[in-house]
Formats: sequence, C-alpha cells, structure tokens
Amino acid sequence: MLVTNVPPKILTRFVLINPLSAHNVGAVARAVKTMGFDDLVIISPHDPKVTSRKKAKEGASGAMDVLLSSKVMIPSGDDDGSGGGVLSSEDVFPWLQNIDLVCATGMPHDMSRARKKRDYLPPRAFFESLLSEGWQ
Repeated sequence: MLVTNVPPKILTRFVLINPLSAHNVGAVARAVKTMGFDDLVIISPHDPKVTSRKKAKEGASGAMDVLLSSKVMIPSGDDDGSGGGVLSSEDVFPWLQNIDLVCATGMPHDMSRARKKRDYLPPRAFFESLLSEGWQ
C-alpha cells in the first residue's frame, strides 16, 4: 500500500545560547532525545568543553548520543572560551537556516530587575494557535 499523505519532515533544532550549567546542558540533551529529536546546538557556552564534562554526562543519562553529537559554537570575541563573547545575529542565524518556525525562551540573569510587562502564551496555547492557523 502506497501512503501519499505523509507530511514532510519538519526540521526541529534545539539551540542553547550561553548556557552556564553543564548539568543543565546534559538534561537538555536528555529531554531532546526523550521527545524523539536529536539536533542540539550550543552557542557560546560558559564552558566550551561542556559536552565532555562529567556533570553534563550525568545529566544526559541515556542521551549521550545527542550530547556528544551536539554542535558547540564559540562566537568571535570569545577567545578564552569564557562564554563572554558578544553574540551577533551572524553567530545565531546560520543555525536557524531552513527552519520555518523559531520558538524561544530564556531566563534573565538578574531576576530582581524590573522589566517591561509582556504578554506570553503558555506552550500548549501557542502550539494550539499554530494548528488553528494551518501549521501541521
């Protein structure tokens, strides 16, 4: 039987920008694999050798393939590997090529500082809105 209505594969890439904790990087690799994905990019990590650190490996627990195959990108100006280089759009955009939809989340370093109020959508509501707009 020939199946003709199979949707095209959607390229899904997870990108971490300036992660500080090796254990969290490993946990992200584990979450990526648990969801059935395998494409992880780490841009400007605090430790450029994060994927080989013991804490990252412990956090990956069963997802060593995702952790070790992740691509680590050190931006220009971060010669000492401290994660302190200045990120530009040229550093991030190559990792977003051929991707139809980009979703981002983040955590500010200074949680006590006042911020401009913004309206955010919980993930479930966001993806439901995509489906209602015809994304599949």
